[in-house]
Amino acid sequence: MKKIVIMTHAGLAQGAKQTVQFLAGNCELTAVSCFTEEMHPDHYIETLLQNKKPEETLIILTDLKGGSVNQKVAQHCLQHDFYLITGFNLALLLELTVADEAMINPAYLREIVEKSKQEIVLMNDALQDLPANEDFDFFEA
Repeated sequence: MKKIVIMTHAGLAQGAKQTVQFLAGNCELTAVSCFTEEMHPDHYIETLLQNKKPEETLIILTDLKGGSVNQKVAQHCLQHDFYLITGFNLALLLELTVADEAMINPAYLREIVEKSKQEIVLMNDALQDLPANEDFDFFEA
């Protein structure tokens, strides 16, 4: 079973989850807002990893590479069986959500991370590069 957990500062995780469910329908995502009165990541991570079943594919997404949430999760990376992706965006989250569990492996994750990086574009430049009088369709890229 594929389990995706979004762990972020404040309400970013819940917003990302709601947006994916709006676009892709009801899907299994867990959103965790860390460093609130109710949630400190240390306890959540320890519980999550203790309860992880061997057949489960666990993917944890965090917001900032240098952020405290990612640092807390990264401490467990080498001792436990899960994938950690930091700096996620909506493109990456959607790709992971619809991916078949059998596809999830390090090579596939590296591929979708690279694809999601290409979704970050300064549109002013992209629009300047279009020939005059041409309609633009960014879905063809």
